[in-house]
Amino acid sequence: MATVYKRGGKRNRDGWYYVGYRDHDGRRVTKCAQTTDKATAKRIARKLEADAALRREGVIDPRADGYKDHAARPMLHHLEGVERKRPDGNVVRVFIGYRHALSDKGNTAEYVAKTIYRCRRIIDITKVGGVNDLTPAAVQAALADIRRGDKENRPSSLRTCNGYLRAIKGFSKWLVRDGRIMADGLAHLKQFNESTDRRHERRALSDDELGRLIEAAENGRTAWGMTGPDRAMLYRVAVGTGLRASELFSLTRRSFDLAADEATVTVHAAYSKHRRDDVQPIRGDLAVLLGPWLKERPKAGPSFGTSDKAKTANMIRLDLEAARKKWIDDAAEDAQRSTRERSTFLQYRDDAGRCADFHALRHTYITRLVNSGASVKVAQDLARHSDPKLTIGRYAHTRIHDLRQALDNLPNMGAPARDAETAATAATGTEDARPDDASASAQRQVQRPQRDRGREGAKRYDADDDARDDADARNSLRLAADSDEVRDDATDREQCRREDSNLQPRAYESLALTT
Repeated sequence: MATVYKRGGKRNRDGWYYVGYRDHDGRRVTKCAQTTDKATAKRIARKLEADAALRREGVIDPRADGYKDHAARPMLHHLEGVERKRPDGNVVRVFIGYRHALSDKGNTAEYVAKTIYRCRRIIDITKVGGVNDLTPAAVQAALADIRRGDKENRPSSLRTCNGYLRAIKGFSKWLVRDGRIMADGLAHLKQFNESTDRRHERRALSDDELGRLIEAAENGRTAWGMTGPDRAMLYRVAVGTGLRASELFSLTRRSFDLAADEATVTVHAAYSKHRRDDVQPIRGDLAVLLGPWLKERPKAGPSFGTSDKAKTANMIRLDLEAARKKWIDDAAEDAQRSTRERSTFLQYRDDAGRCADFHALRHTYITRLVNSGASVKVAQDLARHSDPKLTIGRYAHTRIHDLRQALDNLPNMGAPARDAETAATAATGTEDARPDDASASAQRQVQRPQRDRGREGAKRYDADDDARDDADARNSLRLAADSDEVRDDATDREQCRREDSNLQPRAYESLALTT
């Protein structure tokens, strides 16, 4: 039974009435009726009791109240959450937001900040007030603005727009899973085709370029907090494992297992792109180089220090320029030096506009895997890709000499056709061998019993055929005699037609020869 009362007794005669009742779960709930009229407060109490009974019987979904409460909250509360600082200095969460959920899941601070920034930018552009206002049309319009850019932000590529789309779709999915909206309205939004708008194409380094890059780093000066030998080891590990920059700079001494039969390196889930522990095998020669180097690293903390995009980009540019300068200076003649200066060898950007940044080392790793003859499945697993088309289509690069080698393996279109035996002897180099050669004699000795067995089989087959022909001839004569006895009254014309239509085998043979 609901109760209606005022708080404060006689001192609050002009105050609002409060309603106390039990909800559908049986809990005692108190709500302010926001009225000074007792009769109105009683009607509100009866309505709350009736709704609780309907929810208890399943007529009304209790989650509808939750959806209504969440829809009334500002969008930024769902995204950022609400926190309050206590007098003792501790911060407590009053309302959990998407930022809290991402952090509690174990994501890195950089990933959380980037995702929340992208979601917030879309929310600011669309000017949505609540979670129910986040519609597909509003998101698409925001993505169009992001692609065009404005005074404060430069135009973005389709790949960047896909990053914004993944961030806001992840936020929408979380709202559904947490019971804040009924359905995901952004689920059907498709990503853009990035291949039509590539603005930062990468290339794979050749083996010669890679060797000169590592050599230049080994002998280079300290830059961006890393010595030359440390940068050289970073390049070796990058091109030997295919790890990304963020994953490389998260490695510690404990990440490497060089004592096992198969040396490995482990990237923890917090730093892996797929949010799982990734174990990559290491070649034996790289493990030999890593052993002494790791002994000089600190036991705690990242082995390669801290990292950011500007650091890795500038670092590899520095070593590429040093390697190219040495390569040009090593030219023996002026003509050779002029030729090298005109080439794009060891340049950051080649003639096709493809760049050799730090992530290009991962492209180099995957390209070398594919060129080594590894299967698509093996290359996909080592690259840690979910789609083999990404491994082969984007990360594996072919050079002109690879294409030329494939063309050279095709048969010569101008050469006359030869039988299989002649082609086989030409391939083995025995086409011009003399009959009295020892190899030819040995081959005839092997082939003679086979020919003899073939001739004997052919003779037995001919004998069997003659026996069958004689039996068929006798059967046909016997049938013809029986037919003559039954048809004694046949006319001469019919008899002649029967004799003409029953040609003997010798007649068939003579007909075939004449034709």
